[in-house]
Amino acid sequence: MSLSLKFCTVLLCLLAILRCQGIQTPNEIVQVYSVSISMRDIDTPPTGSIAGGTTLIIRGAGFAPTGNIVNIGNFPCDTRDRISTPDVIVCDTVAPMDPAFPDPGNLVNLMVTVNTPGKYPGNCSRSNCLFSYSKDSTSIVSMVYPRSILPGQQMNVVGLHRVADKADIAAITVGNTVCARGINRFGALSITNPSIINCSLNGGI
Repeated sequence: MSLSLKFCTVLLCLLAILRCQGIQTPNEIVQVYSVSISMRDIDTPPTGSIAGGTTLIIRGAGFAPTGNIVNIGNFPCDTRDRISTPDVIVCDTVAPMDPAFPDPGNLVNLMVTVNTPGKYPGNCSRSNCLFSYSKDSTSIVSMVYPRSILPGQQMNVVGLHRVADKADIAAITVGNTVCARGINRFGALSITNPSIINCSLNGGI
């Protein structure tokens, strides 16, 4: 028997022993490489609103098509209605100040952990994998006008929107109803009045 063949035989026997003893082998461990809020910027430590709703893009290896459980520290990141691939998971953050979390504690530099069925959990401790909830990333609505509209009419939302480009706004909701984007999504970014965005409700309010 050649030396290389002996080596392969020994390696296979070792892997079999590890499996019998319940020790995770590399192909059973989920890997997390980066966490970001956009497909473009994967090097900047991600931050998001304390109101939740920040979409996170998690890159790694060994993810399942469904059933992945993502946690940001002690807070879940919602993967419902999201499609996962073996190397990318997309999830939406929840609000840590929600009554469901009476004592949220630290909200900065939280480790993102991925649990995939049948595999050992994966996490990443590098700075570009740590998520922080931030008031500076939280939009503030100060006024809505008009207060009553007919179906299809435009509604204006005034406040501090925390975006450089209104195209970065994922959604505006009134109650459980999505306020629809217009032709220019939420209107063009106004240099004279950047605090106003607009949308329309099909059902009116």
